[in-house]
Amino acid sequence: MRQKAIMMVIAFLSYMGMAAFVTQIGILISPMASYFGVSAVEMGARFSFLTAGTLTGTFIALFMFDKFSIKRSYMILYIPLLVCGAIISLTPNIHILSAAMFILGIGCGAGLSAGAVIISKTFDDNQRASMFMITDCAFSLSGFIYPGITTFTLAVGLSWKYGFTAALVCIVLILLALPFVTFPKVSKKEQMGAEQRVEYSTQSIWIGRVFLYGFLLCMYLIGQNVLMTWGPNYLIERFSVTATESNMVISYYWGAAVIGLILSSIIVMKIPPRKFMIFATSMGTLLTFTMYTAPSFNVFIAATTLLGFFTSCIFKMGIAIGSMQVKNAPPRLVTFLLLSGTIGAMIAPAVSAFIVHLLSLKVSMLLVFISYLSVFLAFITVYYKEINEIGVNHIEKASAAH
Repeated sequence: MRQKAIMMVIAFLSYMGMAAFVTQIGILISPMASYFGVSAVEMGARFSFLTAGTLTGTFIALFMFDKFSIKRSYMILYIPLLVCGAIISLTPNIHILSAAMFILGIGCGAGLSAGAVIISKTFDDNQRASMFMITDCAFSLSGFIYPGITTFTLAVGLSWKYGFTAALVCIVLILLALPFVTFPKVSKKEQMGAEQRVEYSTQSIWIGRVFLYGFLLCMYLIGQNVLMTWGPNYLIERFSVTATESNMVISYYWGAAVIGLILSSIIVMKIPPRKFMIFATSMGTLLTFTMYTAPSFNVFIAATTLLGFFTSCIFKMGIAIGSMQVKNAPPRLVTFLLLSGTIGAMIAPAVSAFIVHLLSLKVSMLLVFISYLSVFLAFITVYYKEINEIGVNHIEKASAAH
């Protein structure tokens, strides 16, 4: 029990570490631009090295856990990450900063995958879905704590470096905890030495259901990111509200999302996750259509708040159910699902910016609706494929009995 508790803390810290860096970008752009003597636009572009590194790290994780244990993977990833964190705080050269950000992003992306692998190998079925959603709470909590720390340090006249350096605390805590825990055996070498060897199949995971879950997760994060990017501007143009009022769409969404995630993590312990997923994806479709057709600002804000509450569980529940598609699947399956979502988050700004430039802000909200509708249709398709191919009803009855 103590071992499992430490592993869960490490998994949560992996998610918090990632959020600690990513969620501060908007706050750090201006002070860092002043420090390096560049424009805010150029500084914002430099942060693309961090997001590109995150995508690269997630891709590397597809193969990393075949070669290295979870413990060694964390050491390989996080020791260079700490060094790069120190370099970012000390260097006056913006090109060195960009390189360090890229390496830091690799560590964050692959480290987040390691946290997901720990959960997938420690918990089964309903418990796995619940734990994945709790990690999203950790991500959201970090997104509240660290921007708050940075805002405070800047307000009292301290350097931006203090807020950035504070984000390294999660990484340090993980490295300190590593000697006290025995992780699940995931690498091929560990499996060969295990008394009860689990045979992983690296070919059978590439099946239609897995790709449907990958598509589902990609479309979900496209819809969410388009809403977060263009929602405030759409409200200003459509309903002539102030910038302060329009920003409510973001705070209301994430505030409701945290509450929804906590409740969802409890509910899926009682209700089969697939049936709960049908409810969540159908609510997402209904609410995004309401947002697209909203006749007033208040209706839009109410629909957005409910969207955060009812659908924030979709991403992690999709990973949890998707990781069950293949019995004794290797860590590569979980990493592929994370990579699919990361790709969606990465392409959303570029795709939506092109559409808005070509057409209008109104179309961005249509894109949000289409994304959530695609998520619903993809899940309904894969759900019935599961019933026909593996008899998902038997799985859920067994999970409920367990």
